[in-house]
Amino acid sequence: MLDVATIRTDPDLVRTALKNRGYSEDVLDEFLRIDNEWRKAVEESNQLKRLRNEVAEQIPTLEGVAKRTRIEEMKRVSDRIKELDLRTSEFDSTRTEVVLNIPNIPHQSVPIGKSSDDNPIVKESGKPRVFDFHPKPHFEIGEELDGRGIQEQIFFEMPLLTLAAFVVREA
Repeated sequence: MLDVATIRTDPDLVRTALKNRGYSEDVLDEFLRIDNEWRKAVEESNQLKRLRNEVAEQIPTLEGVAKRTRIEEMKRVSDRIKELDLRTSEFDSTRTEVVLNIPNIPHQSVPIGKSSDDNPIVKESGKPRVFDFHPKPHFEIGEELDGRGIQEQIFFEMPLLTLAAFVVREA
């Protein structure tokens, strides 16, 4: 997941990375919009909390109608703070969901292309094997063995795990 500060400070870098990777820039625009709304809600909430704290210090010095008026005002302010905190929480969860859809920024050395066919071959070692039969993928072989490979793996792993647990307890 990309750092939110990176996206905020350098959205052009993220936009270029999205283009290079073949992603739509809409996800970045959506993130920036939601993040901006989140920041506004947090700022307004903080200002109202600051006001509430200042007035809370003044209320004991007030008397009569002025005191009741200030208390009523602060009830409305508290209700607004609750609304803003709820909105902030909703924006934060939405923002997290959106930022998870933004891919990492590739290194400058990564070639730009639509598929792996566009990647240059840097080095080859050995020669590819040529079989006189069609090789099967590993999952087909596992199915044909009826899971025996997994059972054997567990047979060998359990003593190792037991030994590791013993060593950890004794240490």
